[in-house]
Amino acid sequence: MSLNQDQIKRNLLSPDTWLRILLMAGFAVAAWLTILVLAVIVLGQAILVLITGYPNANLQRFGLIAGAYLFEIVQFLLFNTEDKPFPFAPFPDPPASESVAEQVDDIVTEDDDTDWERGQGAGQTVPGFEPEPPRTTDPTP
Repeated sequence: MSLNQDQIKRNLLSPDTWLRILLMAGFAVAAWLTILVLAVIVLGQAILVLITGYPNANLQRFGLIAGAYLFEIVQFLLFNTEDKPFPFAPFPDPPASESVAEQVDDIVTEDDDTDWERGQGAGQTVPGFEPEPPRTTDPTP
């Protein structure tokens, strides 16, 4: 398919194309900021797991939503869709399948909440995560 000079001129002067490029620049900045927010969530979750033994379900849900938003932005930037992400469309919902946050909620509600309130839940581990056994140091080489 060869383009003649008239077609190239029409493409270069198309206001729709320039508007799309401007929107893409704005969404690229939004994607960068979303990645920074996700990095903070990752760090926060890691710290919470180290302290409490469980990830925070609210941060998991927020991470899922932020990830869905990032996915919508990337799809728009790659020309895979003409649908503009938020704020031109509703903010994305979390994925429809049972999420990790819902699985953790189920596990946490199975435990006796009063044990957690009294601090007796300490030492329990994240479901699906087995910590390494304590290392013993052998003083002999």
